[in-house]
This record gives sequence, structure tokens and C-alpha cells, in this order.
Amino acid sequence: CMTTDCRVSKDKVYLMGSKSDMRTRATQQREDNEHLHHDIVTARRNIFQFGAPPEGASVEGILGATSSTPIRSAFSTRLAQFGFDVYRMLVPDLLHEFELGVWKATIIHLVRILIAAGGRCVQEMDSRYSKVPTFGRNTIRKFGANVSGFKKLAARDYEDLLQCAIPVFEGLLSPRFDAIVLDLLFTLATWHALAKLRLHSESTLNRLEQATTVLGDTLRKFKRKVCGAFSTKELPKETIARFRRVKAGSKGTAATPGCTKTKVFNMSTYKLHRLGDYATTIRHFGTVENTTTQTSELEHRRLKRFYARTNKNMKFARQIARHQWREQLLNAIHRRMTGQPSKKNAKAQKLRARHHRPLHLGFEDSEALPPTSAKMHAQISEEQAHPVDISEYIRENRDDPAFKDFYHKLQVHAYKRLSESRTGQALDGDISSEHLRNLRLVRNRMYLHKVLRINYTSYDMRREQDSINPRSHADVLMLAPPGEAHPYLYARLVSIFHVNAVLLDPGSDTEEPEPELIHILWARWFELDTTHRAGFEARRLFRLRFANLNEDAFTFIAPSQILRGVHLIPAFNYGRTNIALPYSSITRGEDDGEGGEDYKYYYVGIFSDRDLFMRYLGGGVGHQPCKPAADSAASLEVSGDDTEDVVLAARAEELTDRDDDSSGNESSEEDPMHGYYPSGDDGEDDEDSEDAPGPEAEDEGEETIEQHELEDLGPEDGEGDDGIDDYEDCGFAPL
Repeated sequence: CMTTDCRVSKDKVYLMGSKSDMRTRATQQREDNEHLHHDIVTARRNIFQFGAPPEGASVEGILGATSSTPIRSAFSTRLAQFGFDVYRMLVPDLLHEFELGVWKATIIHLVRILIAAGGRCVQEMDSRYSKVPTFGRNTIRKFGANVSGFKKLAARDYEDLLQCAIPVFEGLLSPRFDAIVLDLLFTLATWHALAKLRLHSESTLNRLEQATTVLGDTLRKFKRKVCGAFSTKELPKETIARFRRVKAGSKGTAATPGCTKTKVFNMSTYKLHRLGDYATTIRHFGTVENTTTQTSELEHRRLKRFYARTNKNMKFARQIARHQWREQLLNAIHRRMTGQPSKKNAKAQKLRARHHRPLHLGFEDSEALPPTSAKMHAQISEEQAHPVDISEYIRENRDDPAFKDFYHKLQVHAYKRLSESRTGQALDGDISSEHLRNLRLVRNRMYLHKVLRINYTSYDMRREQDSINPRSHADVLMLAPPGEAHPYLYARLVSIFHVNAVLLDPGSDTEEPEPELIHILWARWFELDTTHRAGFEARRLFRLRFANLNEDAFTFIAPSQILRGVHLIPAFNYGRTNIALPYSSITRGEDDGEGGEDYKYYYVGIFSDRDLFMRYLGGGVGHQPCKPAADSAASLEVSGDDTEDVVLAARAEELTDRDDDSSGNESSEEDPMHGYYPSGDDGEDDEDSEDAPGPEAEDEGEETIEQHELEDLGPEDGEGDDGIDDYEDCGFAPL
């Protein structure tokens, strides 16, 4: 027996999640009872009184059947008399058992399979990971160019690799293997997202139990049908490490330099077995954030960052302490010198040539944005430091198809917004040219802005915030009109600006009213690929493509329509195309258009954070009641050709209808007495991804991606938090 919770033998561990495995967990639990105490006393008597060896036959005959040791825990000695069972206090650890355990072993073996498949599969995987866009406040970080080397990766990096794995691995293997690999990756990501939820209900725990069963079945199918078809060898990193151990005199026979050992996918591990205990543990002890070692492991990053600045000799501890003291001193100076940001010459900016320049501000452009009020759903600056003459800009880009009817669409949008603000009712009919004669855009200018902040309520009833900008994080999520098959709309913001507009009353003799400031978003629409079967039942991500020009691909929307940001990952397997926009256009992002082409498809990263996951799964307490995407959460199933076929019908429990005022999703009635504090999803969002690790980082499970070529340019204006946390100022890692 290799487990601490039950007496499952090692040769049965691979059956994790099956009916027989779950039955064994329930009927053969380890118990700290009088019979075990008597066996331990007898074994210790044989050792200390009769001189029997601890690993001898006399001791093994007593304790070997249960794989116990002749040692009794202090908890058992003191508390057993009160009915306390020491085995019930041993809880799972998601960080080491899944992120640095099952998932790490799986992705490493997937790389071995890619190497065995030949060709440029591994190089293509590295290239795809390096092109995955970032998301959120360090929720999904930038990947390096050598992911397959697995150098200096922490648990949070392996988590990111899992959340973005499906578009990366798609199409790297032949179709008969590719489908099984994608099923496995989707199931692993689903299980991980469910296990790491910060708020559970009976419905989500039932889904976690079902996902555990499906995961075990999918892993066995992967091992039998995919792993068995390839002769996999150890990675170069593993070969070097093995030779290093041999050279240092570790156990094992000496190996000839250059030879590699055969590696198989091992499912007989304690970490895999523990996955079956998570639902039960959460019911007894609460969510995994109460028991995970992730919180304490975060402090390693601070020490590793300072260690890289030392000379790495025996006195490195004192040098780290000096660096911490200097950091606290610099933070104190920063708080005393919070002066106004340097102002650029506004006149020079006005004269700057804007021909064929994107209609958004660059990273170097400065625009201060004060803290967001909790009462606001959307926040955009009202500064007018970056004006653009509308007519001149349209004339300069008259060959760009995105600017077709730009001015007319802008007038119609501004007219509707002004009319709605006056009457409180939406305009349904068409706006004629007669109506537009009463509209005035002051000085015929629009004023560009850098950042849009969106406040929303997450699935676990926490206030969250997304910072959206057209330069890097431009993809947004909106609610679809009632009656649509898919509950959401998707768009990519091209520009954020405001206009000062006046709507005249033709029948009034009063003076012209004061101009009203209208924040407007210029967006390029995505459309759902209905030919692609997606969702939790199909175990595939939803697939999007850019709308064609003849389908009104570019429109103006109001900031209030934005639900939150969304992570869209290119479908690398399908390449690029210019069908949707066959001409060169400034609306393509800096990394989107290569040679005037966009990616043909994009996948919705529903696993990128837990709030997005719950919006598609359904049942989020902090969300408005919403039908899950195409009933995609209806079932989790496994193909019927496995030895332990599982077809699970787990209908999602529908939430009871709630009043709009109490739904808490996009309501503006949030408590104004409380400020907004973004909680983050993984508790790691305030640290840079380039922190250098210290020694023995791999043993501690906390390493970081080596990205010497990726220079941290800092947050966008208005995105970063200028305030310094009190705990961080005292030397603690931010949580």
C-alpha cells in the first residue's frame, strides 16, 4: 500500500476514478485504531528488546500487510483517546500533486511523444506557446521560446501551460492520436478548474466527482492507445541530470555518455491516486485554497529574485537581507515623491503625423487614470490630450476598408446615445439623415484614450476588474441578445475614444445646449464558427473567426455593453488568411497581421481564469442566471471504446431566478462605501514573471520562466497599482 488514506495496492492505483477504486477508498480506509496501536507496540518490542532489524521479517510480518511503520504519530498518542483519527487530517495538496505532479508528468511525456513522432513537432510547439497572447493582470503570462526545455518553471507556469495547451497541441500528431490528446487536455483543464474553485456548491462538487471519473478513464485510454504507439526516450534535460547524479556517486550503474533510457507514462503514483480524494476533502475542509501549499511557496519568489543579485557565495543570506532593506528604503522614498507624471508637449503631439498610424495610443503615451469607483461598471479617462481630426484621419486612410461609412456610423451611434440619455429608452428604428442634421460633433474631433477598466462581480461574489487596451488586451466579452443559441458575443477593440457631441432640438428657440462627453469603443466583431462542435460534452473549445466586411464587421459600441475581457488564443493549426479582411488595415494589431493576414480561427480560452470557466459551465453564484453555452455543461462523457466506458449525464442545476438588483453582475448598485480591490484568481498576480530563482528551485517546486529576451516594460498607464501593500513593504510576498 502506497497511500495514506486507504489500503489501495500499488498495482491498482492506475484505476483512479473507476467504480472499483472509489469503492476501495470507502471500504478500506486506514484507521488509527487499537489494532494498529497494538501492532506498532509489538513491532517496537521486537526491534528494541529482541534486536530485530526494522526491515526484517519479524517486523514486516506484523506491519507489512498495511505498509505501516513502527512509529506512532504524536497526534495519535495525544488525541486518539478522544476519537481523533490522524489519517483524516492528511489533506491533498493541489500544487504538488496536480500542477507539479500529474500535469507536469503528462506534459513532459507529451514532449517525449512529439520527439518520437519526428519532424519539427517540438519546435512547432515551442513556437506556438511563444505566440500565445497574455491575459489579465499576470493571469496568463508570456511564454518563453523554449518551453520544451522546462527550465525554471514554477507551478504557476505549469498552470498557464495547461490553460493554453489545447490550441498549441492541436494537429501536432496524426488525427487518430490528436483527438485523444485533445480530449485528455480538455479533461485535465476541466478537472483543474473545478478543483481550484474558490466557491463550491453541491452542483460543482458533483461535477468534480464526475470529472475525476472521466479523467481516470481518459488517462488510461491515453496510456494504452497513444503512449503504446511510440517508443519514448528521456528528454535531454533528464539525460544530463541522470549523468550528473551518476557522476556524483548516486545509486545506479554507470552509464555511457550519450545513451538515453526508455521512458514510459507512469500511472502508478501517489499523486495520481490523490486526485480521487479532492471532492471528499473539499466537503470536509473547504476549498483547496485552505489547504494548498501555494500560499507559503509564493515567498520563495522574493528570495530567488534577490539571490540572482548576490555573488552566490556562503554569505548570500546577508546580501539578500541588504537587498530587502534597500527595497524597503526605495519604496519609502517613492511614497514621499509621488509627484505629477511628466507632461509631454501637447502641441508636438498634435503635429505628430498620424498617417497609417493605429487609432490607439502607444505604450509610450502617457494618460493618468485615477482609482476606479466601485459604483462604476466602466471607466475611461476624460482627458483631451490626444485629439484626432476625424475628417482628416478618414481622408488619410480612405483606402482602408475598415473606414467605410466610418463617419456615418459614428454619427448614428452618437445620436442614439444622446437620445437614449435624454429619453431613457433605446431607439429601435433607423436614423435618417434628417435626424443627423441636428447632431454636432464639437470641432469634429475625437480624443483617444489608452485604457478601459471594467468592474464586474466574479462567480464567487468578489469584485474583479479587467484592464482593456487596444494595444495588447483588446478582446472583450458581451451578452448576446435573448434567443441566441450562444450566450455571448465577442469583439476586438480597435480604438477607445470620446467625442463631445451636441444634439439640437429643431423645435426649440433656446440656446445651443452644452456638449456632452460620449465614450465610444470602435470594435471588430468575431462570429462563432457553428460548424465546429464545441463545449464540455464535445470536449473542445469554442472557435471564432473574424466577421466578413459585408457583415458589418466594424461597429461602434458603448462601454456599458462590455461584460469583461476574454482570452482568445489563435488556432495555430489552421494558419492565417485574409478572407475576412483582404486588404492592409490599421485595425490589425501589432502581432495580429503578418503580411496583411489574420489567424483563420481563434479559440475562446475558457480555462484562462475560473470566472470565465464558470460563465461557460453555468451555476456561478455571482453571475446572473444564464443558459450555458449550447447546453455545453450538460454532460461529461468518454468515448465508448475504453475498457471502462463511462457515459455521465450530469445535468446542470439551474439557478433560481433572481431580481436584477440582487444579481450583482453588472449592476451599478454596488456598495459605494467599499473601494475596489482586485482579488486575482491565482493569488500570484502582483509578481513579475522574470524573477530569477535561487538554488534548488526545482526541488522546492517554485521556479520561473527564463525570458532573457523578454524585457518587462511595466504596466499600461492606469493599469498598475501605484500604492505599495503594507505587508510587501515589510518584506512579505504579496498574496
